[in-house]
Amino acid sequence: MNIKLYNNFLMDIAIVCTDFFLVILSYIVSHRILLFINLPNNFDLEIAFFYALITVFMFYVYDFYTTQNRQKFGVVLSTILVVLISTLSIIVLNFAFGDLFSITQKLFVFIMPVAMFIFLVLWKLLLLLIVRRFEGKPKLLVIEAKGVDNSLAKKIKYSYLELYDSWYNQIDIENEKEIDLFLNTEFKQYESIFISPAIPEELRDRFLSQAVSEGKEIYFIPDLYNISFIRNETVNFDDTPALRIRQFGLTKFQKTLKRLFDIFASLIGIFLTLPIMVAVAIAIKLDSKGPVFHLQERLTYNKKKFKVYKFRTMVENAEQLTGPTLATSSDPRITKVGKVIRSTRLDELPQLFNILFGLMSIVGPRPEREVFVEHYCNKIPNYEKRFFAKAGLTGLAQVYARYDTSPQDKTLYDLLYIKDYSLWIDIKLILLTAKIIFTRESSDGVKEKENYQKSDVEV
Repeated sequence: MNIKLYNNFLMDIAIVCTDFFLVILSYIVSHRILLFINLPNNFDLEIAFFYALITVFMFYVYDFYTTQNRQKFGVVLSTILVVLISTLSIIVLNFAFGDLFSITQKLFVFIMPVAMFIFLVLWKLLLLLIVRRFEGKPKLLVIEAKGVDNSLAKKIKYSYLELYDSWYNQIDIENEKEIDLFLNTEFKQYESIFISPAIPEELRDRFLSQAVSEGKEIYFIPDLYNISFIRNETVNFDDTPALRIRQFGLTKFQKTLKRLFDIFASLIGIFLTLPIMVAVAIAIKLDSKGPVFHLQERLTYNKKKFKVYKFRTMVENAEQLTGPTLATSSDPRITKVGKVIRSTRLDELPQLFNILFGLMSIVGPRPEREVFVEHYCNKIPNYEKRFFAKAGLTGLAQVYARYDTSPQDKTLYDLLYIKDYSLWIDIKLILLTAKIIFTRESSDGVKEKENYQKSDVEV
């Protein structure tokens, strides 16, 4: 979960400076190791500086300065990716600028990342321990209505437990005495509150008013109105003030910029992954009968139909008997090679050609099948608004949600992406997608458990 923990500017600066210093220290140590084994090399301060600069930037991309990753595995994995991307960036700069970023010993390329990883991961784990020990225990109270399914309250409670103490309370929204008692007792004991969508608007406003007066943090699940209302500007009609909510969707300039970026990024992606795609195609052909590629009709911008390209991960004619249905985590239709390429997202690489041809975008809402779109449009308010942008290979929902995240939550991610679109967000989500490849649950099929129904999850 992404919650800002550091509200102290000096602490943020201290952490950034420490990261910068540790990269410089890693460079010095690597330089000394090469000298110790009698390999002459030049100490180039420019290389050290750019190495540190890129590393700090990547830590920013992976939310190390605005959020604290509370799982050790997440800290280690993110640090590995930061080191690898920083090293690859330096190698690219070396080829691009020649002598300006010259690395005289090839061995340095291997020693430097190892030294960086050791210093940085030890520092990040130590910081994790310090923050857990000294930051205190802020509490979150999830307020739910009696008589409704409490699965949302449980989900929020246990998600928040990764950071702080939390609990939930189901109140009788018709009992005024119980509400008054709740506001004067348990409500005051918590520093943050999460208000369920099941709480009526009038009562929600009452909770919000008291929470503001008591200086509490407030969380709620937005709808399209909330999303549009978050960013607005004040205008005047003569002497009457009003709030202007800007049109929902991308402007013409943003669409043009996004298309140019898609062409550039897809060409680079095809060039870099072509050997991988050839290897995957051979593996699919050797593993099972049927075509290498699976073409499926999906919907994109303005619900326009197009054929999405994917590597085949299931047996031939998998839906001949079942019809359109959702893949489960233990689906017998998935081939051996299919399981591997699905878990690593390699099955989606051919979509780079969809992007190059203008049918998709690098970043955007996930392309969906018409049969499921019709179902969700009748079930989820404002679901059709996600078609205000082209379907994407990756996106906010693909990065931050899981495979079995409810379509309601995925739709909110899509709407938030469209509302807040910027080229920087696209670049950040592309970099974050590299981390998703190593997170198995993000690519698993629908989990077969009570809390989720097949009809509620995207394929």
